[in-house]
Amino acid sequence: MIELVILRGREQNRGFAEGRVDALYAHTPYLETALVDQDAVMLVNQSAGEVPKLAVRQIHSLAVSRRLAKDNPDAVRALVRAVIRGQRLLHADRAAAVRAILKEFPEMNERHVQTVVDIYEPAIPRTPRVSADGFQAALDLFPATRQRPDLAGIDLNQFVAPEFVDAALQSLEK
Repeated sequence: MIELVILRGREQNRGFAEGRVDALYAHTPYLETALVDQDAVMLVNQSAGEVPKLAVRQIHSLAVSRRLAKDNPDAVRALVRAVIRGQRLLHADRAAAVRAILKEFPEMNERHVQTVVDIYEPAIPRTPRVSADGFQAALDLFPATRQRPDLAGIDLNQFVAPEFVDAALQSLEK
């Protein structure tokens, strides 16, 4: 028999370590803790697209204020270029990506960082392009425990600025 329990944050690893739970549905940093430090094995990697409905979801995005986009578009393009370079590095050379992360965050556990990179690399898009359609797809899987926002009648296109990605990609191709 399987009993479903909800454990938040650090409780997940504690419950797993103490044997109060035998399985976890976890994300960073709890997932790599379970895998690296608690002898867990991964059964489903939704980040790799093993569950098609959950693959390539637009749920984490870089956003800037409209004022910054208007007043300092060069800075915004530089931010986007940095994200593109990070995406490219991750896909081209995971070991270099791990080294880059550890250079910026030397206190992080190298085995944890390597695990995170290996797990999440397939989920990282090739470009940081976002779309209004991506908002709707994310809403389709909104947590049942929270009230889903009603976006009916709202032009979601006003909340994306693809021109920054286009300009950044063009500048990197030169």
